[in-house]
Amino acid sequence: GSMILMLAHGIVSPALFISVVILYDRYHTRLLKYYRGMTQYMPVWSVLFFLFTLGNIAVPLTSNFVGEFMTFAGAFQQNPILTIFGAVGMILSAGYAIWLYNRVAFGSYSVYLKSAGDINRREFMLLLPFLVLMFVMGIYPNIFLEPMHLAVSNLLI
Repeated sequence: GSMILMLAHGIVSPALFISVVILYDRYHTRLLKYYRGMTQYMPVWSVLFFLFTLGNIAVPLTSNFVGEFMTFAGAFQQNPILTIFGAVGMILSAGYAIWLYNRVAFGSYSVYLKSAGDINRREFMLLLPFLVLMFVMGIYPNIFLEPMHLAVSNLLI
């Protein structure tokens, strides 16, 4: 479970960082208060950012869900109390991610920002493999689990 979670993190986190870099490249500011109402002017970016946010909070059919479910299932067998603390942390993290998306995507468009257009084909093609891998790993985790099985079994012995 932890190895799948590491792979999932290596898929979703770069996609989120690239999404933020796309915004920074257009507007040259890191102040969150200026980023509001992005769905009005960047709808494709907003959908992709939403899907990667869902992947980050481990919604079913995403790669992080498989990793977190397996990790929590294994940890619960060893120490249920610590697993509950971990689950609470995951819930708080999900709340923050949803709050962030809501703040960036919705609301009145900031006066500071001028419309710079939605993502272009190059940026879309950069994010597409991350999106496909996130869902493939969430729907067919055995593609990734089977090659790891022997190595993990040797570590556990």
